[in-house]
Amino acid sequence: MKQSIKNLSLRGVGVLLAASCLSTLGAPSLRAQEMALQTGLDIGQTDQGSFRVVTETVITLRLDGSAQIRNTYRGTVLGEAAIAAMGAQTRAFTADNQSFEIEEAYTHKWDGRRIPVDLATVVPGDIAGTQPAMYQLNRKARTVIFPDLAVDDTVVLTTRVEQAHDAMNSGKFAYAQVFRRDMPYAEAKLTVIAPKQLAVKVGAFGGGLELQKSENADMVTYAVTYRPVPVLMREPGETSALDHDPRVLISTFSDNADLGAALGEATVARVKPTPTIAALAEEITRGIADRRGQAEAIDRWVKQNIRYIALYADVSEGYVAHAPEQTLKYRYGDCKDHVALMSALLAAKGIASEAVRIYLGDVYTMPEIATPAYQNHRIIYLPEFELFDDPTAGHVGFGVLAPGDYDKPVIRIGANGSRLDRTPPMRMQDHTAVTRTTINVAADRSMSGQTTELGTGIFAATLRASAARFQQNGLQRSAEAVLHTNGLAGKAHFDLRMPAETTASFELKSTFQLATRLSTEADAAPLIPVGLSTMRPGGFFFGTRYAGRKFPFMCYAGRQIQEIEINFAEGLPLPDPLKPTRIDTKVFTYTAEGRLEGRSLKIRRELASRVPGQVCAPEIEAAITEPLKGVEASLGTRLHFSPATTAALPVQQL
Repeated sequence: MKQSIKNLSLRGVGVLLAASCLSTLGAPSLRAQEMALQTGLDIGQTDQGSFRVVTETVITLRLDGSAQIRNTYRGTVLGEAAIAAMGAQTRAFTADNQSFEIEEAYTHKWDGRRIPVDLATVVPGDIAGTQPAMYQLNRKARTVIFPDLAVDDTVVLTTRVEQAHDAMNSGKFAYAQVFRRDMPYAEAKLTVIAPKQLAVKVGAFGGGLELQKSENADMVTYAVTYRPVPVLMREPGETSALDHDPRVLISTFSDNADLGAALGEATVARVKPTPTIAALAEEITRGIADRRGQAEAIDRWVKQNIRYIALYADVSEGYVAHAPEQTLKYRYGDCKDHVALMSALLAAKGIASEAVRIYLGDVYTMPEIATPAYQNHRIIYLPEFELFDDPTAGHVGFGVLAPGDYDKPVIRIGANGSRLDRTPPMRMQDHTAVTRTTINVAADRSMSGQTTELGTGIFAATLRASAARFQQNGLQRSAEAVLHTNGLAGKAHFDLRMPAETTASFELKSTFQLATRLSTEADAAPLIPVGLSTMRPGGFFFGTRYAGRKFPFMCYAGRQIQEIEINFAEGLPLPDPLKPTRIDTKVFTYTAEGRLEGRSLKIRRELASRVPGQVCAPEIEAAITEPLKGVEASLGTRLHFSPATTAALPVQQL
């Protein structure tokens, strides 16, 4: 299950803005300034994008959980770059529980004229058409194309969605609207109208938002106004806008446990083992007496035999798993189906489990105002072993999570109700990548060798995924492409184990014959060849550097070790030993050394990240930027041959 967003009209706005933000910059035109005076909107004076947006949404709630969502979107074109994207607006809805109507659509010319959209030209669409038969949902879209659109014109679209019931049939309502700080809003208004008897929570979080509450004898009204602070671009690797950008949350769930309980009965009902499931569980665990071993065997069987199909849905079928026997029949399913099938197999062996709602990706918070926007995925929890597991993560071992599953707030849903919890943070010792490369330099300075990469934890998953890709694309072609990425050329080949295995570690071996020869002259200073290494220290834990960060960013824990042994044939000069390097910070340590042993240069580099959690504060950026430059410099160390050892050698034509 992926993220479900209730406000489908605003969802369309968000998609549009994301697609349109690649725009030309500059001061607004004279006609745009004239329009600003006429409408009272401040479109700004400098460094504006090629469009500006004003939205107004009114949500009317009813006691039975149904709602009306009315949205008016006004997008003003300030530059030619925005005409194509602004000129076609798409809105989506789910026909099973929503009706959709276009109330008004027209191009508002800069001189005040209105050119209406001919509703006969609205393009219908079916979003679910590409899903497998088992997942066909009644998801629809409407695309409105605006006529005669030019710079300084405004597209105006008013839509109304009547929502008969919520996506989980719980009689509750939940909604999340994020005003992304990099989107060029001029203003946005959101009004919530609800009966006083309805226990609704409305919260506005972040800069630029103002929330006012008023009430009369029967109704309560919440009015939110967003007057944006200056546009700030996204920072690489930052956590989600749901965590820190201006946002409005609306919910009639009492809390997140209540949200989990809305699915509890249906979730538990799906895990009861049938005779077919029980027989399969016995077959999978035959000869395994240890209960944890049985659980691991079931996890491995599900990962190897049930194909993962991501499902984007909003109606109840998007929240409730299919019956395990149905998933077993088709041999594919989404995250809910994997969890339900694995839970049923475990139950057949008397092993209790719970479904876990989580956000797989960049969201690391779960506010008290409960909304499904903060969960887009489902994994499993085994109380007996105090262990979280993701049965959709086909390349990882039992109890190993995808990187986006670690250190996350979750809702656990079991037979005894639901509760809040958190997945564990990554532990450095659980995620290790070791790359060992041996290079033999022959008397003619030609080079050949082999590389072995061994990964545990998420690095085992990374290697498995790479192995599957190499197998698909061709083992020799893929190996030679990796050589090229590493600045080398030659012949190479991967020697693969089956990448479908989900053991605790994974090993990838390769051999290579380089096309170039090693330059051993005193002034050559060649780079140290790294063979077929697909992972290098420092390339994963902290993402991309960004000076002056203002927002938290994602970071990971683990160890990356690189070992290189270069063996020199008799008669060749030997390189100088490498100067040892050690870099210590509060979140990582890097060491490097290169020593001569006989006619071999043995190099060892290690970067160990010990971040306590998967969200790093902005100030960590400043603390690691210069040290990571030191790591990069160390990885770029070259070989040096002393003049005394090379002067007496005959010159060879290479």
